[in-house]
Amino acid sequence: MHHQRLTVMLVPTAAWGKPLQFQTTKRTILTLMAVGAISFVLVIVGSVYLALSAIWKEERVVSTPPPAIEQQTEVASLKEENRQLKNELREQIEQTRQRITRVNRLIGRISAFTGLPLDAPTTSTAIVTTDSAQMVSPETLGRGGPFSPLPTVQTTDLLGHGSRSYAQAREVLLFELDSILTRLDRAARHLGEQQSLLATTPLICPVQGDYIFTDHFGKRLHPLYRRTDFHTGLDISAPYQTPIVAPADGKVTYAGYDKAKGATLTIDHGAGLYPRDGVPSKRLFKTRYFHCAKVLVKAGATVKRGDVIALVGSSGTSTGNHCHYEVLVDDSLVDPEYFILNGQ
Repeated sequence: MHHQRLTVMLVPTAAWGKPLQFQTTKRTILTLMAVGAISFVLVIVGSVYLALSAIWKEERVVSTPPPAIEQQTEVASLKEENRQLKNELREQIEQTRQRITRVNRLIGRISAFTGLPLDAPTTSTAIVTTDSAQMVSPETLGRGGPFSPLPTVQTTDLLGHGSRSYAQAREVLLFELDSILTRLDRAARHLGEQQSLLATTPLICPVQGDYIFTDHFGKRLHPLYRRTDFHTGLDISAPYQTPIVAPADGKVTYAGYDKAKGATLTIDHGAGLYPRDGVPSKRLFKTRYFHCAKVLVKAGATVKRGDVIALVGSSGTSTGNHCHYEVLVDDSLVDPEYFILNGQ
């Protein structure tokens, strides 16, 4: 039956066309129809597959983590940022510790001048090790044993233990600052009791503005004669005509000129406080100023702390603009730098 022959006639729509006629078998027509159906199905399946593949690839691109190079770059950036933060924190801790050291030094001098013991905290005790830093109340501890100096907080040790140690270092610094504030408050209340004696005690740098200490009190190599000598004061270098002020209340007893010392003056401050062996006592103070550009006060004048008395110069035997400053206690020369509480 499948081998029956069929005549297929194709009639064109145009009037001029000629009908096309051919013969085939029924089997051939069925075969062609099956091939067409299969081809159609394959086209549909292929289109769906390609569409799904495109969607899957897009989702994979979105969800896939960055390549290894990008990950390494990000990690390196985070490490560098962490290193910079650590360096900044280390600098802040070190700067804070330097300020605390300077304030403690100042408190020591105030304590020496006033006789007020300000050396130890009164409310809590710092327990410091290389691994930890914590504050504890002294009442909670059993105490005893031989005396040993309090260990110094090592910033590098604390910085070596991560963020936890940063917080511990901060606690120690805050404790020290609280202790300083407590001691300064006690000192301020005590200073009022000795105000008159402190007013006549030289306690500030006589040169105002920008200055630097060049030659200190004691043995030195003379800048002009190139021989070792004993320097009797403190050379304070500053720009020409920088103001020189009285470091304490007093009376000008001399104002004149000397070939070696240049324009000079002397102030008698009378009785002031001089710490000796940790105990302040009354002593007589005088101060002297050499190499001035000009002396602005006359002998017999009364001056208060902070009054301008002269100008920095380079008169007499001098290599440049500076003020040679001397402090005498009971007519004996002492180190002037010790009496400068607002200095470098």
